[in-house]
Amino acid sequence: MNNRTRERFIRHTCLVTALLLCLQSTAHSRGFIGQAQSEVKQLEPGQPLEREIAGGQTHNYQIRLGAGQFLRVVVEPKGIDLSVALTGLGGMQAVAADVARSGSLESLSAEAAVAGDFRLTARALGTGRITGSYRLRLEVRAPAAEDRQRITAEQLMIEAKPLVAQGSTAQRAIEKLEQALALWRGLGERYFEGRTLYFMGRAYSSLSQQEKAIEYLNQALAIYRELKNRQGEVGVLNYLGVVNHRLSRYEKAIEYLGRALQIARDEKDRADEGAVLNILGNAYRDMSQYEKAIECYEQSLFIARQVEDRQGEAAALTNLGNVFRNLNRYERAIESFEQGLLIAREVKNRVFEANTLSNLGIVYTILNRYERAIEYYEQSLVIRREVKDRTGEGISLHNIGIVYQELGRNEKAIEYYEQALLIAREVKRRVGEGNTLNNLGNVYRGLNRHEKAIEYYEQALLIAREIKNRQGEGELLNNVGIAYRGLSRYEKALEYSGQALVIARELKERRDEAAALSSLAQAERDRGNLTRARGLIEEGLQITESLRSEIYNQQSRATYFASVKGYSEFYIDLLMRQHEANPVGGFDALALEANERARARGLLELLTEAGANIRQGVDGALLERERTLASQLNAKAASQVQLLSKPHTPERADALKQEISQLENDYDQVQAQVRRVSPRYAALTQPQPLKFAQIQQQLDADTLLLEYALGEEAQLPLGHYQRFADELRTAEGRADQAERVAGLRTADRTQHQ
Repeated sequence: MNNRTRERFIRHTCLVTALLLCLQSTAHSRGFIGQAQSEVKQLEPGQPLEREIAGGQTHNYQIRLGAGQFLRVVVEPKGIDLSVALTGLGGMQAVAADVARSGSLESLSAEAAVAGDFRLTARALGTGRITGSYRLRLEVRAPAAEDRQRITAEQLMIEAKPLVAQGSTAQRAIEKLEQALALWRGLGERYFEGRTLYFMGRAYSSLSQQEKAIEYLNQALAIYRELKNRQGEVGVLNYLGVVNHRLSRYEKAIEYLGRALQIARDEKDRADEGAVLNILGNAYRDMSQYEKAIECYEQSLFIARQVEDRQGEAAALTNLGNVFRNLNRYERAIESFEQGLLIAREVKNRVFEANTLSNLGIVYTILNRYERAIEYYEQSLVIRREVKDRTGEGISLHNIGIVYQELGRNEKAIEYYEQALLIAREVKRRVGEGNTLNNLGNVYRGLNRHEKAIEYYEQALLIAREIKNRQGEGELLNNVGIAYRGLSRYEKALEYSGQALVIARELKERRDEAAALSSLAQAERDRGNLTRARGLIEEGLQITESLRSEIYNQQSRATYFASVKGYSEFYIDLLMRQHEANPVGGFDALALEANERARARGLLELLTEAGANIRQGVDGALLERERTLASQLNAKAASQVQLLSKPHTPERADALKQEISQLENDYDQVQAQVRRVSPRYAALTQPQPLKFAQIQQQLDADTLLLEYALGEEAQLPLGHYQRFADELRTAEGRADQAERVAGLRTADRTQHQ
């Protein structure tokens, strides 16, 4: 899989999965285990009631009304979430049911057409080890016009909430919420006005209208602050972080989430703290700050286990799996996902199960184990169809299309992409629609059907602009430029890739900047402007070297180098073209040096780092932590060898394997931190191989160095290679002829976004 495609695919798919998991965790939809029934108590108006309750308990209340009377119950839970329901007895119609979050207010109202009883049921979510309390307040009176408005507003809210999260239903949610908002404002109910604005913000985000979402969320935030409602403030700040994350405004997302985290800690709300940490970790992950991301996820995992939030635990495990995948630690990623999958099946959460199966499919796609990947994606697809999750169904179809594209089965890929596209349009999921259009463009470009590719890219470009996804807009502009280069329309290619370069620099997206520079360089080369092409690709290579030096994890650095290897190949190709045009210009010597740099980069870094004391000047406590972890890792590895050499239980072997994996993770994090704070490490980011003259000095009069740079594309005429070989034979025995390096045409490795 092309590295850029993989990165975008993972970011898109995992972002959707991670946010779904985190937001469900934020809602604290904890599994209800058992029901400890209580006796039915009579609830009297004007007498507030406060009671303790444990997870799994149910409290029942009876309310007697005369004909034509109105009742309103206000529920305020603290430290625990409640499922509350108000139902009519003796054949009277059920009225309302909702989930009351810890720290929030929920209002349930009804009007009795005839005299009769109502039943209020408060059911605590979670297990018996979770305890909290709640306060009830009952109002009974003759109904007024505003009371009937309140009943209508409450019912609209109850109907709208389940519709908010899906693009296919979010517009209907907004219509109901707008009606409720007008009623709450007319009633002067500021708290419920704020709640409605919050859900409207979430609904607009589901429709990919993120700026509109921010507008409504900020209105909700102002109301919660006015009311000094800290729990409501945490919820809004948390979702502002989500929306900014969706807009790739990671630093802004971290700012909002950091404020939410501080309030949750001030209020000692552990469940909210864990949920915010999960989403905060996502922002750090997408900024490639993996150590910080892992720290957030591990804290979230600890809290989820402490408060027995199994779905929060599954979310944290899933996100840890995503980070391990980004760090190329695929075994750890699979372990995390499989643990999450067990929890999803235990709590019978089919949505979680489908998401986790999809994540396992992604790992096996990256590992090129395509049959296994398709197996997981198809299991995910079955579940998503079963639970009627049309958005998830579209994602599964999209992912299967990617696998078939990797297998070169383009017709099958197109078939699945087109199904995914229909669903994305049906559910009005503009981000998914844009990504699928982009991938269809990639398939057709790979088939050299460049005009068809441009059609799809331009549709995706319209969506990126509509939803104000500037980074996506830049990537698509570059793709259009590449397609025009395939049509030999170089002016158009330069125009589009030039626009992409402007956006990348505006957003300070250095990788996108390097990609645009590479595309511009290739267009200039193909139209014969070799000097300009060389200047552009050298600028791009400077960026890739700068980015590479900022990645402290060695595996990630190696992966990044592999993703931009095509830039070096193109540069060598370009220099050899210049040599062909001007054989005495020394371009072949520059090509040799460039090839040496590209081939020796990773080895040189390892050797240089090994020969230098990068730990000099680093805090002693950090070094001691590194030594302690190394010692523990060695001890555990020895224990594992001993255990496996004699009879043992599978449980003990698995436990020891997990302990070793955790120690490996901790050790990698500490080593990365050492590199980051080392005063001497910066000097190691640019180790240099031998220059051309230095290579010559290593050769005696009877030695000839012949070095090839092999790429995927070889377009130079055969006579060029034959002439070069003849020159080398003629020059045999002359040390100065070592500079005659045969440069084979390197690959034209365009980026598949």
